[in-house]
Amino acid sequence: MHRSLCTQNDTPLFGGWFTSRATGSQHATARLRVRDAKPRSTTKLVRKYTTTVWACGAISSSDSTKNFERLCEWIRRSGGFVSPKIAIAETAPRSGTRGVVVTESVKKDETLIAVPIEACYMTNEQACEQLAFAAARKFCPSLASTFPPPFCLAMLLAHERAKGKSSKWYHYINTLPEDIPCAWALSNEAATRAVEDLDCATASRLLDARTVATAGVQEFSRRVKQLYGPPFGATGLDDEGALLWAAGMVVSRSYAANESVLAMAPLVDLCNHSYEARKPYFDEWNGLPVTAVAAPEHLGAGDELCVSYRAAEICDELSWLNFGYLA
Repeated sequence: MHRSLCTQNDTPLFGGWFTSRATGSQHATARLRVRDAKPRSTTKLVRKYTTTVWACGAISSSDSTKNFERLCEWIRRSGGFVSPKIAIAETAPRSGTRGVVVTESVKKDETLIAVPIEACYMTNEQACEQLAFAAARKFCPSLASTFPPPFCLAMLLAHERAKGKSSKWYHYINTLPEDIPCAWALSNEAATRAVEDLDCATASRLLDARTVATAGVQEFSRRVKQLYGPPFGATGLDDEGALLWAAGMVVSRSYAANESVLAMAPLVDLCNHSYEARKPYFDEWNGLPVTAVAAPEHLGAGDELCVSYRAAEICDELSWLNFGYLA
């Protein structure tokens, strides 16, 4: 029986509300909401609000296509399924940003993606296990007792990225954007320009929220470098820029399976949001537990494959902090 993958998890972080694509539970320390936006075709998308600019074009550049194909092959080798009917597009027709499209006609409810959870997911629990050596070597407290789940997951992502091709998740990390889409990553000057056309009260509220969020992320990167970085610590945890990037990826892309487990879901996180689409759901594929994505309706060649992150709407402040545009 198919079980819907819950789509947003509220976790206190950075001084706003953090919401990953999963359950609606709240943790005690978080505050920056993640991936809870309306379909981008109906949002007030303001390009100057974001640090990320994707190349234009129908189907993606050759490098992006190769990285996507290698990701798909990695998922297949891990026991999952990726339909040959999907591809990556730099400007997907529905969202107007990078996204997944179908290359030929697919039927409603046809399974197009099935990602093995145990083999492919990157979680905060794995972070606590795999980076335990850094805490032990430096006689520091464990990750779980020091940081909430999003920060722990960001630390693992930064560490694995620094490992390059030796990382288990190399092909997934290679598909992640270089730029951080979150407003807290903007410079003070860029942030001020971004809200200059808004009324004074709204602009002030957004800038105040960004200031708190920026300070929180920067403090996180400084503490991680001090507590868990080399010497004797973990590779990648001494680079504040890499930690900021990793935090941005977690904030804007992660899912939560339950109240305590936060995860990066390879390939699934490339699908953009639409309220009309289906949620990703838990299923089995070749006897393995997977997260699956099915066509929400009949799709023709060139149509975008979207998923629903959550039914609830998101306020401007949270949308701007996490994605760089106003809902």
